Amino acid sequence: MTKQERQPLVSILIPVYNVEYYLEKCLDTVENQTYQNLEIILVDDGSTDHSLDIIKGYAERDSRIKFFSRENRGLLPTRLQELQLCSGTYIAFMDSDDWLEINYIERLVMTALKYDADIVRCADVIEFVAERRRREYGKASYAEEIVIQREQYGTKLVPDLIYTAYYNSIHSELLKSDLINETLLDNIGTRSSVSVGEDLVINCEFYKRSSKVVFIPDRLYHYRKNPTSLMATRISVDKLEKRLMDGYLTFQAIEDVIKMFPGVKKEAYYQRLAEEMDHCVNLCFQQLGNRKLKKQAIRLTQGFVEKHKINKVDKKELQYLYCKDAKGELLRKTIKVTYPFLIKQTVKKVLIKIHANVRKK
Repeated sequence: MTKQERQPLVSILIPVYNVEYYLEKCLDTVENQTYQNLEIILVDDGSTDHSLDIIKGYAERDSRIKFFSRENRGLLPTRLQELQLCSGTYIAFMDSDDWLEINYIERLVMTALKYDADIVRCADVIEFVAERRRREYGKASYAEEIVIQREQYGTKLVPDLIYTAYYNSIHSELLKSDLINETLLDNIGTRSSVSVGEDLVINCEFYKRSSKVVFIPDRLYHYRKNPTSLMATRISVDKLEKRLMDGYLTFQAIEDVIKMFPGVKKEAYYQRLAEEMDHCVNLCFQQLGNRKLKKQAIRLTQGFVEKHKINKVDKKELQYLYCKDAKGELLRKTIKVTYPFLIKQTVKKVLIKIHANVRKK
């Protein structure tokens, strides 16, 4: 038996949708991992560009690649299908426009075996490729490995589900496939309509079933930040209710975790839910002076709160966030939310024009 055959099989799950400009770099960094016992599962979710052709080319030369194609259904249903298809001892999720350090899988697997951990997370680097800058992210501030046992989840793990964005992603982690069962798949399936926060929905299900999580400080995953992505752009009022529902369903997933691990202040959870709704309103209102739009968004959000009986949020908090429509208060909030956005966009447009003029010369 070769060394590779003795290694646990790792399934890398990659959903694909219209990423022809980034996919080759993604797959190259997967194929060239120092850890070679891989099962690479790609599901093309109805791409309209050349993504599927690129996948087929890689599959012809690498027998580890298994690919499937279907009509577009969305990211969460795609990830759910990949979970049902994988056969590895461990699984790793990856976005198709990201890339890996060459020892990414090896480092995660060795750590999982060392601690007999159900989940191992590394730090990642957010790459603002269009703006030529990068930002280190995640638990990178820790200089050593951090082990969190299940009995510590209530104080050391679950609060981060509420307060930080670190757990909102399923990349940068390795998970035991033994955690996957019919209940996990069913719970994810019931929230399959979520299009913002779908990673958190999946992570919550894995955390509920795990007994040990290990964090390592290594920065091994490169996350491509697209300034035109859904999370980075404003939303219109007619899409606000869908965005609110996404936030509501993901926070329901968090609430399920809270019920399992005592020690979490539930007031903080409901306050964070209110802040998420306020964030939705602000995404909807990134146009200076459009008070009518702001009021419409506030009324819709207030109706959403009443419709879904989100009555555990502090009433004063709700009144401040959604119901206070005094002219001065609205105007001050408009300036606070909008000015940084407008300044950033204006500077970017000026730089683009300067660059274009220089090229003409």
